[in-house]
Amino acid sequence: MSVYEFVSKYEFVSKMITSYDPTVTNAPRLPDDTIQRRKELLDFTKDDAACLAAFRPEVEKFSAALIKEFYKQQMKVPEIRDLIDGPEMIERLRAAQHDYILGLFSGQYDGDYAENRLRIGKAHANMGIEHDLFVPSLHRLEKMLVEHCRAHGGDDALETALHKLILFDLQLVFDTYITGLIGEIEESRDKLAAHARTLEEKVAERTAEILQLARTDPLTGLWNRREFYQRLRHEAVSARRGNHNLSVAFVDIDDFKSMNDTHGHLYGDKILRETLVTRADEQMYAAKNQYQSSMAQEAARQPSA
Repeated sequence: MSVYEFVSKYEFVSKMITSYDPTVTNAPRLPDDTIQRRKELLDFTKDDAACLAAFRPEVEKFSAALIKEFYKQQMKVPEIRDLIDGPEMIERLRAAQHDYILGLFSGQYDGDYAENRLRIGKAHANMGIEHDLFVPSLHRLEKMLVEHCRAHGGDDALETALHKLILFDLQLVFDTYITGLIGEIEESRDKLAAHARTLEEKVAERTAEILQLARTDPLTGLWNRREFYQRLRHEAVSARRGNHNLSVAFVDIDDFKSMNDTHGHLYGDKILRETLVTRADEQMYAAKNQYQSSMAQEAARQPSA
């Protein structure tokens, strides 16, 4: 057995033992009226509770032998056998099962009892034990309990009461399975929504990149011919509507062809980038300042009202 397999099996048994530990309180708690209503629907009465409680001393006599036989049968199931390894783990499981069985004959089936059963179901669901494995195991335990109870003087009333309580336990365990499934669905939905948002953001970013590439010259990063004419038409309409001036500057680089032919296209590209980007920005900034200054001077010459 590999170290990983050993650790996985040890964690499985540790979680199972924890599920029976009454000090663990991370399981949900059902309202008292819900618990009472479920018992009513199962026709589980005070007489049933009293019948089970009265038989507890007999159960204590045969519980050890029953549990030993139960796990002997459980180990014949490959899926269960693969989850349990070593005699120490078996002994710990037997101790936990002993508490569970005595709980069936406690006579107290209130909120604390239901919380304990919900904890068991939650632990099994968290460990990935499917209902198609849990239900047969519970059925096997009930069958063996009935046989031992009969052998120690149990009657039909006791068997009926025990069957009702097993069904009550099964309901509680399935509550946690259903809650777990709902949680998984909601988690998957949230992950899908987050993934969709991420895809939308990536699509938006990629779309913006494509639009930017379609509008600009790849060498200089300035507007290309198509974008220039679109912007020019827009600015012309805006100038007419606002009744203000519009300036268009044409830039010509002296001896550019000669530099390009003499020093090569890479050098020519460098000249374009430096001239059209760096210097153009400087010239535009200077032209803007000059324009604002001339407008201020024009306003100062206007006679005051």
